[in-house]
Amino acid sequence: MGLNTGEAGLEVVKAAYERNSEEMPYRLAYAEALMKLEQFKSASKLLDAATVDAKTPKKYWQLLVASKAKQKDENAVLASVEKWRKTSAYHVEPVIMLAEYWSKKGAVDRAITIINDAFAQHPKHEVLTLVKMQLLLDAEKVADARILYRTMRSMNLDPGVKSGIEGRIALLEKNYKEAVEKLEKFNNFKSTSQNTLLLAGAYQGSGQPVKAISLIEELLVKEPNNSHARNILASLYLASSKSKAINEYETLINKQPNNVLVLNNLSWLYMEQGKLEKSLEYAEKAYELAPEIPNVVDTYGQVLLKNNRKRDALQKAEEAYSMSKGKDTLIALNYVETLVANSRKNEAKKILGSVEPKSKEEISKANALKEQL
Repeated sequence: MGLNTGEAGLEVVKAAYERNSEEMPYRLAYAEALMKLEQFKSASKLLDAATVDAKTPKKYWQLLVASKAKQKDENAVLASVEKWRKTSAYHVEPVIMLAEYWSKKGAVDRAITIINDAFAQHPKHEVLTLVKMQLLLDAEKVADARILYRTMRSMNLDPGVKSGIEGRIALLEKNYKEAVEKLEKFNNFKSTSQNTLLLAGAYQGSGQPVKAISLIEELLVKEPNNSHARNILASLYLASSKSKAINEYETLINKQPNNVLVLNNLSWLYMEQGKLEKSLEYAEKAYELAPEIPNVVDTYGQVLLKNNRKRDALQKAEEAYSMSKGKDTLIALNYVETLVANSRKNEAKKILGSVEPKSKEEISKANALKEQL
Protein backbone atom coordinates (compact mmCIF):
# COMPACT_ATOMS: atom_id res chain seq x y z
CA MET A 1 0.00 0.00 0.00
CA GLY A 2 1.41 3.39 -0.98
CA LEU A 3 1.52 6.37 1.32
CA ASN A 4 -1.25 8.90 0.96
CA THR A 5 -0.44 12.56 0.44
CA GLY A 6 -0.70 13.40 4.12
CA GLU A 7 1.58 10.57 5.20
CA ALA A 8 4.06 11.34 2.41
CA GLY A 9 4.14 14.97 3.52
CA LEU A 10 4.67 13.85 7.10
CA GLU A 11 7.73 11.81 6.11
CA VAL A 12 9.26 14.84 4.41
CA VAL A 13 8.68 17.02 7.47
CA LYS A 14 9.96 14.28 9.78
CA ALA A 15 13.16 13.93 7.77
CA ALA A 16 13.73 17.68 7.90
CA TYR A 17 13.17 17.66 11.66
CA GLU A 18 15.62 14.78 12.20
CA ARG A 19 18.32 16.74 10.36
CA ASN A 20 17.61 19.83 12.50
CA SER A 21 16.25 18.39 15.74
CA GLU A 22 17.67 21.21 17.86
CA GLU A 23 15.84 23.89 15.87
CA MET A 24 12.43 24.82 17.25
CA PRO A 25 10.85 25.77 13.87
CA TYR A 26 11.47 22.23 12.56
CA ARG A 27 10.04 20.68 15.74
CA LEU A 28 6.93 22.85 15.43
CA ALA A 29 6.47 21.99 11.75
CA TYR A 30 6.71 18.28 12.55
CA ALA A 31 4.30 18.57 15.50
CA GLU A 32 1.83 20.52 13.38
CA ALA A 33 1.99 17.84 10.66
CA LEU A 34 1.31 15.14 13.28
CA MET A 35 -1.64 17.14 14.58
CA LYS A 36 -3.13 17.42 11.08
CA LEU A 37 -3.01 13.62 10.78
CA GLU A 38 -4.62 13.34 14.26
CA GLN A 39 -1.52 11.73 15.77
CA PHE A 40 -2.02 13.76 18.90
CA LYS A 41 -0.08 11.54 21.30
CA SER A 42 3.01 11.59 19.08
CA ALA A 43 2.76 15.36 18.70
CA SER A 44 2.46 15.72 22.47
CA LYS A 45 5.54 13.58 23.13
CA LEU A 46 7.54 15.53 20.56
CA LEU A 47 6.64 18.84 22.15
CA ASP A 48 7.17 17.63 25.71
CA ALA A 49 10.73 16.66 24.80
CA ALA A 50 11.64 20.24 23.85
CA THR A 51 13.73 22.53 26.05
CA VAL A 52 11.72 25.67 26.76
CA ASP A 53 12.43 29.11 28.17
CA ALA A 54 11.00 32.64 28.17
CA LYS A 55 11.85 33.01 24.46
CA THR A 56 9.96 29.87 23.38
CA PRO A 57 7.49 30.97 20.69
CA LYS A 58 3.80 31.21 21.43
CA LYS A 59 3.04 28.68 18.70
CA TYR A 60 4.87 25.97 20.68
CA TRP A 61 2.61 26.46 23.69
CA GLN A 62 -0.53 26.63 21.58
CA LEU A 63 0.32 23.33 19.89
CA LEU A 64 1.23 21.71 23.21
CA VAL A 65 -2.07 22.68 24.85
CA ALA A 66 -4.02 21.64 21.73
CA SER A 67 -2.32 18.23 21.63
CA LYS A 68 -3.27 17.56 25.27
CA ALA A 69 -6.81 18.81 24.71
CA LYS A 70 -7.26 16.50 21.72
CA GLN A 71 -6.37 13.58 23.98
CA LYS A 72 -9.10 14.74 26.39
CA ASP A 73 -6.63 14.85 29.25
CA GLU A 74 -7.83 17.75 31.42
CA ASN A 75 -5.04 17.42 33.97
CA ALA A 76 -2.38 17.45 31.25
CA VAL A 77 -3.98 20.51 29.65
CA LEU A 78 -4.00 22.32 32.99
CA ALA A 79 -0.38 21.36 33.69
CA SER A 80 0.69 22.58 30.24
CA VAL A 81 -1.06 25.93 30.64
CA GLU A 82 0.47 26.38 34.10
CA LYS A 83 3.91 25.61 32.68
CA TRP A 84 3.30 28.12 29.89
CA ARG A 85 2.35 30.82 32.37
CA LYS A 86 5.40 30.21 34.58
CA THR A 87 7.84 29.97 31.68
CA SER A 88 6.57 32.89 29.58
CA ALA A 89 5.41 35.53 32.01
CA TYR A 90 4.84 38.05 29.23
CA HIS A 91 2.19 35.96 27.45
CA VAL A 92 -1.37 36.77 28.54
CA GLU A 93 -3.01 33.75 26.84
CA PRO A 94 -2.24 31.23 29.61
CA VAL A 95 -3.46 33.69 32.23
CA ILE A 96 -6.81 34.02 30.46
CA MET A 97 -7.06 30.24 29.93
CA LEU A 98 -6.43 29.55 33.62
CA ALA A 99 -8.87 32.23 34.74
CA GLU A 100 -11.58 30.77 32.50
CA TYR A 101 -10.80 27.24 33.68
CA TRP A 102 -11.14 28.06 37.37
CA SER A 103 -14.18 30.23 36.77
CA LYS A 104 -15.97 27.30 35.10
CA LYS A 105 -14.99 25.14 38.07
CA GLY A 106 -16.70 27.64 40.37
CA ALA A 107 -13.43 28.90 41.87
CA VAL A 108 -13.97 32.52 40.87
CA ASP A 109 -11.77 33.97 43.62
CA ARG A 110 -8.88 31.82 42.39
CA ALA A 111 -9.50 33.01 38.83
CA ILE A 112 -9.48 36.66 39.96
CA THR A 113 -6.23 36.10 41.89
CA ILE A 114 -4.61 34.74 38.73
CA ILE A 115 -5.62 37.88 36.84
CA ASN A 116 -4.44 40.15 39.67
CA ASP A 117 -1.05 38.40 39.75
CA ALA A 118 -0.69 38.91 36.00
CA PHE A 119 -1.05 42.68 36.35
CA ALA A 120 2.50 42.72 37.79
CA GLN A 121 3.79 41.88 34.30
CA HIS A 122 0.93 43.50 32.37
CA PRO A 123 -0.15 46.65 34.26
CA LYS A 124 -3.44 48.12 33.02
CA HIS A 125 -3.69 45.47 30.29
CA GLU A 126 -7.09 46.07 28.66
CA VAL A 127 -7.92 42.45 27.84
CA LEU A 128 -7.00 41.25 31.34
CA THR A 129 -9.01 44.11 32.83
CA LEU A 130 -12.05 43.12 30.78
CA VAL A 131 -11.64 39.47 31.76
CA LYS A 132 -11.50 40.50 35.42
CA MET A 133 -14.64 42.58 34.96
CA GLN A 134 -16.41 39.58 33.42
CA LEU A 135 -15.37 37.41 36.38
CA LEU A 136 -16.58 39.98 38.91
CA LEU A 137 -19.93 40.36 37.17
CA ASP A 138 -20.44 36.61 36.77
CA ALA A 139 -19.68 36.20 40.50
CA GLU A 140 -22.10 39.07 41.29
CA LYS A 141 -19.35 41.02 43.07
CA VAL A 142 -21.02 44.28 42.13
CA ALA A 143 -19.13 46.57 44.53
CA ASP A 144 -15.77 45.33 43.22
CA ALA A 145 -17.05 45.66 39.65
CA ARG A 146 -17.98 49.30 40.25
CA ILE A 147 -14.53 50.06 41.69
CA LEU A 148 -12.82 48.39 38.73
CA TYR A 149 -15.07 50.22 36.26
CA ARG A 150 -13.94 53.57 37.66
CA THR A 151 -10.34 52.63 36.79
CA MET A 152 -11.39 51.81 33.22
CA ARG A 153 -12.44 55.34 32.30
CA SER A 154 -9.11 55.98 30.60
CA MET A 155 -9.58 52.94 28.37
CA ASN A 156 -10.94 53.48 24.87
CA LEU A 157 -13.87 51.13 25.32
CA ASP A 158 -16.37 50.51 22.54
CA PRO A 159 -19.75 52.10 23.44
CA GLY A 160 -21.38 48.67 23.15
CA VAL A 161 -18.97 47.17 25.69
CA LYS A 162 -19.57 50.13 28.04
CA SER A 163 -23.32 49.57 27.78
CA GLY A 164 -22.82 45.92 28.63
CA ILE A 165 -20.80 46.62 31.76
CA GLU A 166 -23.12 49.40 32.93
CA GLY A 167 -26.18 47.28 32.18
CA ARG A 168 -24.89 44.28 34.10
CA ILE A 169 -23.97 46.43 37.09
CA ALA A 170 -27.45 48.00 37.02
CA LEU A 171 -29.04 44.53 36.81
CA LEU A 172 -27.10 43.32 39.85
CA GLU A 173 -28.12 46.45 41.73
CA LYS A 174 -31.77 45.82 40.73
CA ASN A 175 -31.92 49.13 38.86
CA TYR A 176 -34.02 47.44 36.20
CA LYS A 177 -34.99 50.51 34.17
CA GLU A 178 -31.34 51.39 33.51
CA ALA A 179 -30.50 47.70 33.05
CA VAL A 180 -33.07 47.37 30.25
CA GLU A 181 -31.83 50.50 28.51
CA LYS A 182 -28.16 49.48 28.65
CA LEU A 183 -28.61 45.76 27.98
CA GLU A 184 -30.81 46.41 24.93
CA LYS A 185 -27.90 48.39 23.46
CA PHE A 186 -25.45 45.66 24.48
CA ASN A 187 -27.56 42.90 22.93
CA ASN A 188 -27.83 44.88 19.69
CA PHE A 189 -24.07 45.41 19.75
CA LYS A 190 -23.30 41.74 20.42
CA SER A 191 -26.18 39.29 20.38
CA THR A 192 -25.18 36.11 22.24
CA SER A 193 -27.25 33.68 24.27
CA GLN A 194 -25.78 35.06 27.51
CA ASN A 195 -26.56 38.67 26.54
CA THR A 196 -30.08 37.69 25.51
CA LEU A 197 -30.69 36.02 28.87
CA LEU A 198 -29.30 39.02 30.72
CA LEU A 199 -31.72 41.28 28.86
CA ALA A 200 -34.57 38.85 29.59
CA GLY A 201 -33.67 39.08 33.28
CA ALA A 202 -33.84 42.86 33.08
CA TYR A 203 -37.26 42.69 31.39
CA GLN A 204 -38.52 40.32 34.08
CA GLY A 205 -37.19 42.53 36.86
CA SER A 206 -38.79 45.63 35.34
CA GLY A 207 -42.22 43.96 35.26
CA GLN A 208 -42.18 43.01 31.58
CA PRO A 209 -42.44 39.18 31.73
CA VAL A 210 -44.07 38.95 28.29
CA LYS A 211 -41.02 40.58 26.70
CA ALA A 212 -38.71 38.29 28.68
CA ILE A 213 -40.60 35.19 27.56
CA SER A 214 -40.74 36.32 23.94
CA LEU A 215 -36.99 36.99 23.90
CA ILE A 216 -36.12 33.53 25.24
CA GLU A 217 -38.62 31.83 22.93
CA GLU A 218 -36.86 33.48 19.98
CA LEU A 219 -33.50 32.35 21.34
CA LEU A 220 -34.68 28.73 21.61
CA VAL A 221 -35.81 28.74 17.98
CA LYS A 222 -32.17 29.42 17.09
CA GLU A 223 -30.68 27.29 19.87
CA PRO A 224 -33.13 24.47 20.70
CA ASN A 225 -30.47 22.63 22.74
CA ASN A 226 -29.79 25.57 25.06
CA SER A 227 -30.86 23.88 28.31
CA HIS A 228 -30.03 26.90 30.46
CA ALA A 229 -32.35 29.13 28.43
CA ARG A 230 -35.09 26.49 28.45
CA ASN A 231 -34.87 26.17 32.22
CA ILE A 232 -35.25 29.94 32.62
CA LEU A 233 -38.21 29.96 30.21
CA ALA A 234 -39.91 27.18 32.16
CA SER A 235 -39.51 29.14 35.41
CA LEU A 236 -41.02 32.22 33.74
CA TYR A 237 -43.97 30.18 32.50
CA LEU A 238 -44.77 29.14 36.09
CA ALA A 239 -46.51 32.47 36.67
CA SER A 240 -48.53 32.51 33.44
CA SER A 241 -48.93 29.00 32.02
CA LYS A 242 -48.06 25.95 34.09
CA SER A 243 -48.90 23.65 31.19
CA LYS A 244 -46.24 25.41 29.11
CA ALA A 245 -43.82 25.14 32.03
CA ILE A 246 -44.46 21.39 32.13
CA ASN A 247 -43.78 21.10 28.40
CA GLU A 248 -40.44 22.86 28.78
CA TYR A 249 -39.45 20.79 31.81
CA GLU A 250 -40.42 17.59 29.98
CA THR A 251 -38.18 18.62 27.08
CA LEU A 252 -35.37 19.23 29.55
CA ILE A 253 -35.81 15.94 31.39
CA ASN A 254 -35.61 14.00 28.13
CA LYS A 255 -32.11 15.42 27.66
CA GLN A 256 -31.13 15.57 31.34
CA PRO A 257 -32.86 12.62 33.06
CA ASN A 258 -30.96 13.19 36.31
CA ASN A 259 -31.63 16.91 36.66
CA VAL A 260 -32.93 17.03 40.23
CA LEU A 261 -34.34 20.56 40.01
CA VAL A 262 -36.37 19.72 36.92
CA LEU A 263 -37.58 16.40 38.39
CA ASN A 264 -38.67 18.18 41.55
CA ASN A 265 -40.48 20.94 39.67
CA LEU A 266 -42.26 18.45 37.42
CA SER A 267 -43.37 16.45 40.44
CA TRP A 268 -44.85 19.54 42.08
CA LEU A 269 -46.57 20.74 38.92
CA TYR A 270 -48.14 17.35 38.21
CA MET A 271 -49.27 17.16 41.85
CA GLU A 272 -51.02 20.51 41.44
CA GLN A 273 -52.76 19.16 38.34
CA GLY A 274 -53.92 16.07 40.23
CA LYS A 275 -51.78 13.71 38.13
CA LEU A 276 -50.58 11.92 41.24
CA GLU A 277 -49.10 8.80 39.67
CA LYS A 278 -46.85 10.84 37.40
CA SER A 279 -46.05 13.23 40.24
CA LEU A 280 -44.98 10.34 42.47
CA GLU A 281 -42.77 8.90 39.74
CA TYR A 282 -40.78 12.14 39.45
CA ALA A 283 -40.69 12.72 43.21
CA GLU A 284 -39.23 9.26 43.84
CA LYS A 285 -36.57 9.78 41.19
CA ALA A 286 -35.60 13.20 42.59
CA TYR A 287 -35.41 11.80 46.13
CA GLU A 288 -33.33 8.86 44.97
CA LEU A 289 -30.81 11.28 43.41
CA ALA A 290 -30.77 13.95 46.12
CA PRO A 291 -32.13 12.79 49.50
CA GLU A 292 -30.02 15.47 51.19
CA ILE A 293 -31.88 18.46 49.66
CA PRO A 294 -34.71 19.66 51.96
CA ASN A 295 -36.96 20.93 49.16
CA VAL A 296 -36.72 17.60 47.32
CA VAL A 297 -37.65 15.68 50.49
CA ASP A 298 -40.46 18.14 51.18
CA THR A 299 -41.94 17.68 47.70
CA TYR A 300 -41.75 13.91 48.08
CA GLY A 301 -43.59 14.17 51.39
CA GLN A 302 -46.32 16.35 49.91
CA VAL A 303 -46.81 13.97 46.98
CA LEU A 304 -47.04 10.99 49.34
CA LEU A 305 -49.65 12.88 51.38
CA LYS A 306 -51.72 13.57 48.26
CA ASN A 307 -51.48 9.85 47.47
CA ASN A 308 -52.96 9.17 50.93
CA ARG A 309 -49.74 7.54 52.17
CA LYS A 310 -49.93 9.50 55.41
CA ARG A 311 -47.32 7.69 57.48
CA ASP A 312 -44.73 7.71 54.69
CA ALA A 313 -45.54 11.38 54.11
CA LEU A 314 -44.97 12.19 57.78
CA GLN A 315 -41.57 10.53 57.73
CA LYS A 316 -40.45 12.63 54.76
CA ALA A 317 -42.01 15.84 56.09
CA GLU A 318 -40.14 15.35 59.36
CA GLU A 319 -36.89 14.72 57.43
CA ALA A 320 -37.31 17.92 55.42
CA TYR A 321 -38.17 19.97 58.52
CA SER A 322 -35.14 18.62 60.38
CA MET A 323 -32.81 19.24 57.43
CA SER A 324 -33.99 22.83 57.07
CA LYS A 325 -33.68 23.29 60.86
CA GLY A 326 -37.18 24.76 60.89
CA LYS A 327 -36.00 27.87 59.04
CA ASP A 328 -37.88 27.27 55.78
CA THR A 329 -41.42 28.52 56.39
CA LEU A 330 -43.16 26.52 53.65
CA ILE A 331 -41.42 23.30 54.65
CA ALA A 332 -42.49 23.94 58.25
CA LEU A 333 -46.09 24.55 57.19
CA ASN A 334 -46.09 21.41 55.07
CA TYR A 335 -44.84 19.49 58.12
CA VAL A 336 -47.69 20.95 60.20
CA GLU A 337 -50.17 19.92 57.49
CA THR A 338 -48.81 16.37 57.52
CA LEU A 339 -48.93 16.19 61.33
CA VAL A 340 -52.58 17.25 61.21
CA ALA A 341 -53.32 14.57 58.60
CA ASN A 342 -51.79 12.01 60.98
CA SER A 343 -53.90 13.28 63.94
CA ARG A 344 -50.90 14.70 65.80
CA LYS A 345 -52.46 18.07 66.52
CA ASN A 346 -50.51 18.97 69.66
CA GLU A 347 -47.20 18.76 67.80
CA ALA A 348 -48.75 20.62 64.87
CA LYS A 349 -49.87 23.49 67.14
CA LYS A 350 -46.43 23.76 68.70
CA ILE A 351 -44.64 24.03 65.36
CA LEU A 352 -47.24 26.33 63.83
CA GLY A 353 -46.78 28.68 66.79
CA SER A 354 -43.09 29.03 65.94
CA VAL A 355 -43.69 29.84 62.26
CA GLU A 356 -43.70 33.44 61.02
CA PRO A 357 -45.31 33.46 57.56
CA LYS A 358 -44.49 36.42 55.33
CA SER A 359 -45.60 35.80 51.75
CA LYS A 360 -49.26 35.64 50.72
CA GLU A 361 -48.92 31.93 50.07
CA GLU A 362 -47.43 31.29 53.52
CA ILE A 363 -50.02 33.46 55.33
CA SER A 364 -52.88 31.77 53.49
CA LYS A 365 -51.63 28.29 54.33
CA ALA A 366 -50.93 29.17 57.96
CA ASN A 367 -54.45 30.59 58.40
CA ALA A 368 -56.02 27.48 56.85
CA LEU A 369 -54.06 25.25 59.22
CA LYS A 370 -55.09 27.36 62.25
CA GLU A 371 -58.73 26.80 61.31
CA GLN A 372 -58.14 23.05 61.21
CA LEU A 373 -56.57 23.14 64.65
